[in-house]
Amino acid sequence: MNSRPLRYLLAPPLLVARKFGQLTSPTSEPSLRILILHDVQPAQMSDLDRLLGHLKLVYGIITPERAAKWLAGESDGLDKFVSNAPFLITFDDGFVSNLSAARQVLEVHDVKALFFICPGLVELPLDQQIQKISENIFDGKFASGTLSEGQRLMSWEKLNELQSIGHTIGAHGMSHRRLSSLKGSELETEIATCAGVLEGQLGQKTDWYAYAFGDAKSISARALQIIGKHFKFCRSGVRGLNHRGYRLLFAEEMGLDQPFNYQKLVADGGLDFMHRKNRALLTGLAVPPQ
Repeated sequence: MNSRPLRYLLAPPLLVARKFGQLTSPTSEPSLRILILHDVQPAQMSDLDRLLGHLKLVYGIITPERAAKWLAGESDGLDKFVSNAPFLITFDDGFVSNLSAARQVLEVHDVKALFFICPGLVELPLDQQIQKISENIFDGKFASGTLSEGQRLMSWEKLNELQSIGHTIGAHGMSHRRLSSLKGSELETEIATCAGVLEGQLGQKTDWYAYAFGDAKSISARALQIIGKHFKFCRSGVRGLNHRGYRLLFAEEMGLDQPFNYQKLVADGGLDFMHRKNRALLTGLAVPPQ
């Protein structure tokens, strides 16, 4: 008996149906997709290589700098891509394994990515950091003793190295706390302090913020207001296309352990329809009350 989840088994026929629909009803509006990855285990480097190769061939991959200019309306420049929706590659949390992935895989594909980190966790003593990774980043779902070496966090030295080879560092909250559960000074500290710490440690101002957990229930209208004061862009984890002029961004989370056909379906927007309600909720939060 096949024990794979039904969504994995349905991915190949859904992908074929989606491709047929695109042939009969093509779209021409320029747009951008954002990919979310997390830690990359040594055995998954080949999976990452295959995925990036597919995205480059079918959609194209855009740099964080070019994405920022296009989203802000400062540059057009998406017409040269093989698809009307190229990808921006992002990694969340700042795991040590990300630097290995950048060196071993991204560099081979000439891909520059955006890495979201939590400055408040970087300098913690190792035992405290491991505990916070378990509690905050993994939301208590994995015991601290089960975390791999690659799931430790990059030091400032490693983050500077990552930046020196052309990648971009963004803010993921000071300590990866759920913003919808915070109020007052706690909320201000979790968001606003990031910008100053990152600039002080890395010598560059960052335009990018990705809020922890990424779903529509993990953010609030007040949190979005504070993010808007300190950062140009706020990336969620809700699936969907991004269009020019928007600052609240949608993204496609993907696991490197997922079947390749399922990854291709996600990359092609095949699950977008399931997230309409959440996109509407986020958009509503971002609109100032009348």
